[in-house]
Amino acid sequence: MRRHAVSSYVPGSKYHGYHWPQRGRIDQATVVEGMPDTTWFKVLALPCRHPGHLHWGSNALWAVVAIDEADYVENDGFVNFRAGEVVFTGQPREACGFLREQGLPVPSHVVEVNVAGDWAEALVGEYSVAVAGNEGRAIAGGHSLARVESGEARAGKYGVAAATWGEAHAEDHGMAFLLYEGAVSVGDFGVAVVGEFSEATAGGCGVAISDTRGRSSVGEGGLAFSRSGRARSGDFGCAIVTDCGDASSGKEGLAIVWGDAEGRDEPSTAFAGEGGLAVTGEGGHARAGDGGIALAGIDGIASAGRNGTVMIQWWDETCKAIRVAVGHVDERNLKPNVPYRLNDQAEFVPAEEQE
Repeated sequence: MRRHAVSSYVPGSKYHGYHWPQRGRIDQATVVEGMPDTTWFKVLALPCRHPGHLHWGSNALWAVVAIDEADYVENDGFVNFRAGEVVFTGQPREACGFLREQGLPVPSHVVEVNVAGDWAEALVGEYSVAVAGNEGRAIAGGHSLARVESGEARAGKYGVAAATWGEAHAEDHGMAFLLYEGAVSVGDFGVAVVGEFSEATAGGCGVAISDTRGRSSVGEGGLAFSRSGRARSGDFGCAIVTDCGDASSGKEGLAIVWGDAEGRDEPSTAFAGEGGLAVTGEGGHARAGDGGIALAGIDGIASAGRNGTVMIQWWDETCKAIRVAVGHVDERNLKPNVPYRLNDQAEFVPAEEQE
């Protein structure tokens, strides 16, 4: 009994120009003779589990090899062989046609799609798409898309996960989307977007956006935006909240909260770390770390660390214009990390003294 396998090569290539004959007997040692790195040489068992190890370009050739059982050793879809017979050599498209004519499994990059009905679960491997119905769970492997309704969607690395009414998770380099009443999280370099009442979390260098009443947080270097919620950003990041929010940013970040504080139990607060910029709207509280800048709107409160700057807007009734009072910490008796307001003369005074 003979087993069939397939391998690819690029004629003339320094690293992939293996010595396959057009047809006839061959041994593995001859195929890789003189190649600088033999670890790149792959012979794939059929059905092919690792199509990414084949060259699919028009400059490549595929060798279809028939190998006696005694000379055939398979490990996780990869084949080592002592000797075999090349029964076909041609470009990838031609080789796939030959395999199909012979009734042999044909390697494919086409994704596998799994669709499950209500209350069901769809599971697929890499390069795949999984879709589950109501209250279902969809999980797809790497490079995949998982879509679910009223359940949980999980996608592997480089994947996309989308969910409605549930939870969506995406691995590294992925994107996760959710609409209403859920939580979304993605791995490094990811993007997380959610609808109302929701929460979004993204890994380092990611972007997290959440809608009304949501919370967003990202890792290093990220951007977090939340409307009527709370935004957190890691180092070098930016956190922005509009209306009723709390924004904080990591070291050297930017944190912005904007909107009128009227009617809130607690005023909006923006906090930026060392060297950062914190900005709030009217009646808000802006806090910056050492060397940072804190800017608050009219009737707001601002504080900054050592060598920082506090700025508060005020209304100039005489000129009918908005002015900005600027104070530097450690100067004019402004102390680090002390919250300041403006009195009626637009002078900085500790916030407690105004209350």
